[in-house]
Amino acid sequence: MKELKNEFLLILFGILLIINLIILIKLIKIISNYKKTEKNEQPKPINLPLPKSISNSEIWDDLYGTFYPNILYSNGNNIIINTYGKNGRNYNNLVNINNDENYEITSDNYYDMFVPYIALKRKNKKNGIFLYIHGGYWTSGSKNFFIEDCAKYAKFGFITATMDYTLLSENNKKSSIYRILDEIDACIFSIKTKLHLLGFDVNKLYISLSGLSAGAHLSLLYSMRRVNDSPIKIKFAFNFVGPLNLQKEVFKKLKNYNETLECIEEECLNEALKEGKIIQLYDYNRYTINFLNMMCGHKYNNNELDDMLFNNGSAKLNDERIKFLINYIAKDLSPVNFINENSIPVLMEFGGNDNVVGIGIYASIKKFLNKFNVKYDLVYSRYAGHLLNDRRTENGISALRDFHYLLLKYANDYFQLDKDNAF
Repeated sequence: MKELKNEFLLILFGILLIINLIILIKLIKIISNYKKTEKNEQPKPINLPLPKSISNSEIWDDLYGTFYPNILYSNGNNIIINTYGKNGRNYNNLVNINNDENYEITSDNYYDMFVPYIALKRKNKKNGIFLYIHGGYWTSGSKNFFIEDCAKYAKFGFITATMDYTLLSENNKKSSIYRILDEIDACIFSIKTKLHLLGFDVNKLYISLSGLSAGAHLSLLYSMRRVNDSPIKIKFAFNFVGPLNLQKEVFKKLKNYNETLECIEEECLNEALKEGKIIQLYDYNRYTINFLNMMCGHKYNNNELDDMLFNNGSAKLNDERIKFLINYIAKDLSPVNFINENSIPVLMEFGGNDNVVGIGIYASIKKFLNKFNVKYDLVYSRYAGHLLNDRRTENGISALRDFHYLLLKYANDYFQLDKDNAF
């Protein structure tokens, strides 16, 4: 009986020994993986792959996913880390940027910010920020338009943000382009403050402003006009289908929507104009005059605006008040008028079938940039409309790819991130 008991104890001891060995092996694996993760937390320099052959099956997400599988952008759980969680989503709580008593608090002044994991891991080194400004003819739209873009480029290690602003409104006499510029200022200051509280070295933060349509106009107007006043140093700008010159003469559209132009140089546009292929985009009426009035801060009341029109609704172009609005907007609110030899580099994309901004803008902006030898790149999506929705044809995919690679190159060249943290 005693021998049986000893044999039982020996078997039990063996079982316990095996269990302990299994637990020990698992612990060793966990520790090994942890050290491996810690070792690989900092992103390594990568060589961007050359563009592949064009395929109609490609979609937007391809450029931000499978082509770059080795870029560390998570904590191991394949999610973008951000500092302020909102209902489990991958972006932060809305932050009110109207903390300045110089203008009233409204429900419009909020922004979302992505702080990727690898940016948090290099707080004391250089970091680049993309700030997106939505379009909507300055009177509508939402920061949510650029949420996906923020998430995609946060995956590349950039801090990204998208902001709302006070929309132009006939009922809000305090709305104007100047107010929006002040709000961009406040938003950048708030971003800087938030990152400072997170432990970032704010002297090593750099920013690039971007936007689509009206947002492109606002982002470049701020970048050119207030470049020396920005709370965070602006290194370059990138934008999409922006009305960057508000002179009436440059707003021209295709007469035949199905006929696009292969060449968008100034001489090509002039020739197309002679041949009747492009025509003036906008006429002045009650709507456009009211809009110009809102942009400059509601200089005239409704009775005065009505007095500027003929009975048929067309504008009295010889009226001194209309002349003032047209010339004032073209001069003081056109980003091109603030371009000089010290201006930051600009990356742009336009669509050949854009009948909102029109194709006359292309040659205009290039003329100003060339005049002052400012570095720029212009991507022309020949068959795309105003929202650049031509993403299934070879031309559209090619333009998408070109812009994407150029943006990463601009970020590398002008943010000048530390070599061991380059993207």
